[in-house]
Amino acid sequence: MERLNRPSPLVPWFFFLSGIAGLVYEVVWARLLERVMGASVYSITTVLTVYMAGLALGSFLAGKFIDRRDDPLRIYGVLQGVIGIYCLLVPAIVAATVPIYRAAYQSFEAGFHTFSLVRFAISGLVLLVPTTLMGATLPVLSKYMARRFDRVGESVGGLYAINTLGAVVGSFAAGFVLMPGLGMRGTIVAAAAVNIVVAGLVLLLYRNERSAPPAGGAGAKAKRTKRQEQGEPKEAAPAGHAPPPDGGRLKPVLALVLVAFALSGFAAMVYQVAWMRTLSLVVGSSVYAVSTILTAYILGLGLGAAVFSRYVDRIKDAVAGMGILELGIGAAALAVVPILGRLPLVMVGVVERHADSFGMLMAVQFGLVFLVILIPTLLLGAVFPTVVRLFTTRLDSIGRSVGDVYASNTLGAIVGSFAGGFLLIPALGIQRSIAVAVIINVALGAGLLALSPTLSRGRKLAGAAVAALVLALFLPNVPRWDPVIMSSGAYLYADMYAEEAGTTEGDLEEAVKVYGEVLYHEEGVVTTVTVREARDELYLQANGKTEASTGPDMKTQKLLAHVPMMLHEEPGSVLVIGLASGVTVAAAEKYPVETIDCVEIAPAMVEVARTYFAEANDNCLEDPRVNIIVEDGRNHVAFTDAGYDVMISQPSNPWIVGISNLFTREFFQLAHDRMNPGGIVGFWFQAYNMSPDEFRMIVRTFSEVFEEMSLWELDPGVDYMLVGAVDGGMLDHEILMRRFDDPRIGRDLLSVGLDEPIDYTGLFVFDDSRVDDYAENAPVHTDDNLKLEFSAPRSMHRRSLGEQLSALAPHRMSAEAILTNVPEGEQGEQFIEAAAARSRARAFLARGLVANEAGRLQEALDAYVLATQESPGESEAIEAASKLLCQVGSSNARAGRDEEALPYFRTATEIGPDLPQPRCLLGAAYLRLGRLDEARRELELAVDLDPDYADAYYNLGLLYSELGMTSQQVEAFERYLEHAPTARNAEQVRSWIRQQRGESE
Repeated sequence: MERLNRPSPLVPWFFFLSGIAGLVYEVVWARLLERVMGASVYSITTVLTVYMAGLALGSFLAGKFIDRRDDPLRIYGVLQGVIGIYCLLVPAIVAATVPIYRAAYQSFEAGFHTFSLVRFAISGLVLLVPTTLMGATLPVLSKYMARRFDRVGESVGGLYAINTLGAVVGSFAAGFVLMPGLGMRGTIVAAAAVNIVVAGLVLLLYRNERSAPPAGGAGAKAKRTKRQEQGEPKEAAPAGHAPPPDGGRLKPVLALVLVAFALSGFAAMVYQVAWMRTLSLVVGSSVYAVSTILTAYILGLGLGAAVFSRYVDRIKDAVAGMGILELGIGAAALAVVPILGRLPLVMVGVVERHADSFGMLMAVQFGLVFLVILIPTLLLGAVFPTVVRLFTTRLDSIGRSVGDVYASNTLGAIVGSFAGGFLLIPALGIQRSIAVAVIINVALGAGLLALSPTLSRGRKLAGAAVAALVLALFLPNVPRWDPVIMSSGAYLYADMYAEEAGTTEGDLEEAVKVYGEVLYHEEGVVTTVTVREARDELYLQANGKTEASTGPDMKTQKLLAHVPMMLHEEPGSVLVIGLASGVTVAAAEKYPVETIDCVEIAPAMVEVARTYFAEANDNCLEDPRVNIIVEDGRNHVAFTDAGYDVMISQPSNPWIVGISNLFTREFFQLAHDRMNPGGIVGFWFQAYNMSPDEFRMIVRTFSEVFEEMSLWELDPGVDYMLVGAVDGGMLDHEILMRRFDDPRIGRDLLSVGLDEPIDYTGLFVFDDSRVDDYAENAPVHTDDNLKLEFSAPRSMHRRSLGEQLSALAPHRMSAEAILTNVPEGEQGEQFIEAAAARSRARAFLARGLVANEAGRLQEALDAYVLATQESPGESEAIEAASKLLCQVGSSNARAGRDEEALPYFRTATEIGPDLPQPRCLLGAAYLRLGRLDEARRELELAVDLDPDYADAYYNLGLLYSELGMTSQQVEAFERYLEHAPTARNAEQVRSWIRQQRGESE
């Protein structure tokens, strides 16, 4: 006889806890497998696919056997225990697979796709057991919880909802609490403990239920009779006699409903992938941003299931209900599209208001993301209980029904995840991929309404009309996203855009567009890559963050190669991690090397470097010595059998999820082990948007592996390089001189301000003898603790230049400490003294930069002057002094005090006679004062100094207008537009030129 007593109210809470643990595992496993699979999108998708495949398989298999059991609660307890125990072993199992990955990588190095299949198979074997067990839990608990046929949707939908809401907590906890506080292993132990505790409690509950009096006893019967007299519905009839929900009319369409649910799962994952990619352009790609987006998405699903499961059993026609939901999902997802296109502009204001409070910034970003995707995710969450209500025709087969429903939806999600990330977005772009999913939902809605057994023909036609209206009228008229806005990186550059809008009294959209027109915008498999042009300079961006440029970044990009290459006597084999613009590879090519392997994770970067940055990188990709490897950099270093003389790492910023893997002790050790005897490694890292403690941690971690190491300053307070040596690392005076004498190397160094060998020595900060003093109490960054990945995003909006330079100041050294083979006698002594003078000059430069950031302008100027007096060739001090003088002079000029501005501009030209900016500003001031001859002299000199200096041409145009030289004015304005095509006044200037030429507008 069927047991009619109610299920324990504790069981849903157990399922809530297991939902927390399940999502924690998903997050941690993805990070854990990055160590052996790489951080590429292929690897991440592999983990996600295997995870969902296991869930589908588990739900399908459990549905087949659980209906034949009378102990679903005990089965659930056993499942939880086995999951917890197995997951404790996962780190050891992954570590045991390392030799297999290594052998596979070396065997299939030339066959990327083959190696990807091998990776998929290995990760599948590791994760299939626990994910299959996880997938089995829903149909098993559904068998236990569903005691009344008239509440099937509420019972099963409620289970799904509470488990999903547990996943919300797991997503938040993993990203914001557990991994930052406990590290990877600690987080796994915590999640496993949850499973094991739940297992124990569930088995205890099962034993108590089994020992309780049978539900059919006299006491229970009397209680039921009393409850019924008070108005409570009678208990359901035995499950085997329960009628189908729609009188048996739905049997022919149930298979179609299952297919429809699979397609709905496909569309849901396309939305998730597309929204993740889009929102990463809005809130960034830090681990916190990713957790925020994922948590908001899952929360919407959970709330939708929770709310709708309470009403779903009252629906008389579940087919029509599902059809209406699908129509609503499509319409809501379509309505979200134009909002997403304007969201970066909203983010500027959010960051400006809350950048000083990380917690508040995250909370507001979460609220914004959640509200934007709330309606479509609520409706997506409501579909599951509806389909369960529809598909369950007998209570005694509920396990199979739930298993089949969950498996079909998950299989659709697997295909949707793959298709969205690898096919639709690369082929159609994000916005059109969303349109494909909208079409699927709307078509499903219309089709399900047509299959409804109760709707009249008129209502079915009305549903078809709504679908046609969405597809034919609204879908084609959704505005296309502006690539300039979408790639603006508002989450990172909000202060720059806000300042521009405030300075020019223009709106925010205009301020964003001032910073260049888009030449290339590719929503690729890995990331969204954009090339922008602003004032004749190219900027390469990934997800809105600038990664390289032909302007301010050129010096760093070249020195990344020159600093370590200069320290190796005969570099034959070179590895460059990260291609970006290709400028670093081009600098390495200047040396007589035999091979250069360049590992790049984003294929679009290769196209961009070859097409848009060919001039800047000297067509480096055409050099037969260069071998491009599309792969994760750490993955290559870990598994290749190649040895290198020089290794150069130029990753993105460590606040981006996955990048901190290239700053751990374990990776530094992998790099050390990959070097040939006498090898040199050079690892870039930033000082901006990073706290001094994080900077110290990186230095300390590097020194743990490379006992012979040194720190180099590529751009004071901005870009630095850690150099490590395997049996070497000293600066040989003879090699240094020979390299500067080499025409190709010498020209390249000259192009970034290193005129002579002494300029190179000025980049040196300190060696391993100062590390203990500088980073004495700093922690070591490891694969397990992930300290940098979780701390760096908190410093994203930190103005840290002054802090970093002040922290480094007491530890600076002269390059004499690492100089060898210096000639004896006066020549050698002069070189050593010059190196010491340059070190003192860099210290004064740093002091000036600190004062400048603090607003102590006179103190800053005095320090810059002292730097130039210590070492007249210190170009950065000259540029800093000139820039500061121009800044003060421009402030006077904007206030209408040109006479007061003149002395500042004149002094700037004296300090930096070869710099075009002070000449241009001085000439413009003379022009406004009516001193035309002096204005012409300075402006034409500015053009001579830099033929690409746009502002000089514009002011020359104004000058020629005053002189009545119309043809020269037209020519000057044309040159201005050539170098500043996106300037605010560009269209006005074009209009004037057309009028002068007699052309129609």
